[in-house]
Amino acid sequence: MRRAEADDLPTLIAASWTADVAKIHSDRFALQARGKAVYVLALVDDTIVGHLLLKWDGPDGDALRAQMAPCAEIEDFRVVPEFRSRGIGSALLDEAIRLTAARGQPRLGLAVGLDNDRARALYERFGFTQENIPDFDVRWPYHTPTGTLAWGSERCTYLVRRVDSG
Repeated sequence: MRRAEADDLPTLIAASWTADVAKIHSDRFALQARGKAVYVLALVDDTIVGHLLLKWDGPDGDALRAQMAPCAEIEDFRVVPEFRSRGIGSALLDEAIRLTAARGQPRLGLAVGLDNDRARALYERFGFTQENIPDFDVRWPYHTPTGTLAWGSERCTYLVRRVDSG
């Protein structure tokens, strides 16, 4: 595990398994440079096989923030499909929890798709529980095979866990 570096941006932008809109990765790296987030990468043999963005100020949406206590937030948690079930997701979660504790933040949250049972099971094994707020939609930009910009969406719920800074 390590923090993303400027030299990683072309690889992240070109990866077929991650968000393919260049500005997303550049914006995340800029958040890290300003101390607002950590863009954590998982590597196997110097190849990026997973990532997550750990945002210190929590969810972006004011409506979501207003419904819950402050927390750091994991966003866009991904592992290359052929590297799943090898402990990489667990290692990324461990690192996010460690960084959150080191920063002294007592809570860590994330959105998970209602249909993503596998991811939710992983989060629950790590102590995440459902926050008492209504389900919501998450939207993201992507490029179609013809290069047209489009929007994806997913109905999500929000999970949170307490983080021990000791």
